[in-house]
Amino acid sequence: MHNLYLVAVHKKNADSPEEAKSFAVNELDINGFSGEGGFYTSCKADWYVVGGRWGGELTQIKHKQLFEELGEKYPHGLEMRNRFWSDEKLQAELKDETTETYKINKEWQDATGTPYYRDTYWGEDDDCQLLTKELADGLCGSDYPSVEVAVIGEDGYIEEEVFLSTFLEETKNAIGNYYIVVIDYHN
Repeated sequence: MHNLYLVAVHKKNADSPEEAKSFAVNELDINGFSGEGGFYTSCKADWYVVGGRWGGELTQIKHKQLFEELGEKYPHGLEMRNRFWSDEKLQAELKDETTETYKINKEWQDATGTPYYRDTYWGEDDDCQLLTKELADGLCGSDYPSVEVAVIGEDGYIEEEVFLSTFLEETKNAIGNYYIVVIDYHN
């Protein structure tokens, strides 16, 4: 089963989203977040990726109105989002300017700078973003208040694992000081 997990990386540990993603992955690995072996294994996951099935979720939350408008305008294009990146029909429609799939991808990319359809295995640049008030408000209003967050503080270590709602409510000065990294993990 696939699960959504977030890692909050204090910006003292990273100068960019790319560095924050790398730092998060390193900390998860060091702390045994995933593993596949052993009779007594107690890892949270057997494997994980940045982004994954939740790739683009942060951008979708920030642009909720646009996402809903495009879904109404191009219902077939919205349906195609659930196809695997390697799906031949998806790839063909992304090249055909007459399809809803092409149109929704173009309009989304023109407005957000990120792809609407994506390779769910490798993740994209927007799968890690600096926490802004706009993003925090969107996360609070999303379906994810009980998603777990590993909080990596200023000292570079995982300090705690809390629910998203707790992190947003209790972490002083979180806005502007933490990168949020989207993790898709399987267990």
